[in-house]
Amino acid sequence: MTRFICALIFNIAVVALFSGCSFVSSDITVFHSLPKQKNDQFTNYSFEKFEWQVNSLEYNAYKDKIQKYLIVNNFLDKEPSDIIIKFNYGIDNGSQQINSTAIIGPTGANSSFTFGTVRSLGNGYGNFSGTTISNPSLGIIGSSTHSHTEYKRFIKIIMINKKTQEIIYDVTAISSGSSSQINMVIDEMLESIFMDFPGKSGSSKTVEISFKE
Repeated sequence: MTRFICALIFNIAVVALFSGCSFVSSDITVFHSLPKQKNDQFTNYSFEKFEWQVNSLEYNAYKDKIQKYLIVNNFLDKEPSDIIIKFNYGIDNGSQQINSTAIIGPTGANSSFTFGTVRSLGNGYGNFSGTTISNPSLGIIGSSTHSHTEYKRFIKIIMINKKTQEIIYDVTAISSGSSSQINMVIDEMLESIFMDFPGKSGSSKTVEISFKE
C-alpha cells in the first residue's frame, strides 16, 4: 500500500510541475552568405512589403519586433540601404490530433505478510489469530484518449543584396501548437530565429522558448 501511495503522490507532483510550464517549439532552417561583421560595422537596410501586406497593421507590428533584433546585430533601418528585407508569415486551418494517455494503478498483489498471535490450548494444540496485508503492484490498467486541434504557424525572413538582387539570408521558422493565432507565439518564434543570428548556413534545429503569456 505504501508503494502505491508514493507512486500516486509522485504522479500528481509531476503533473502539477509540468502543467504550469508551457513552451513554444520552433523548427528553424537557415541559409545565408552574410559576411562576418565587426562590432563597429553597421549594415543599412530597408523593408519591402508584399502586395497583400500594404496597409496591414499586423505587418507593422511584426516589423517593429524584427527591427529590435536587427539593431542589436548592427543592422540599421537607414537610407541609402545596402539590403532589402522581406518577410512572410501565416497559419494553417489546423488538423485534428488524437492522443492516448496511460492510466497507472494497482494491478494485484505482488507480496503479502501476516501477523498475529498464537494462543496455547494445552496438549500441544493452539489457535492463531492474525491479519494478512498485501502490497499492490503497479501497472497500466487502462488508457484515456482526447483530441485537440493543432495549428502550424510559420514566419520566413529574407535579405536581398540591393545591388545584385541576390538573396543573402533566408530563414524559416515553423511551429505547431494549439494556438490558432500566430500573434500569440510570434515573439517566441522570432526569439528562436535571432538567438543565434545569423546561424550556420544550411543548418536545421529545433528551439524551445518558454511561452510568455
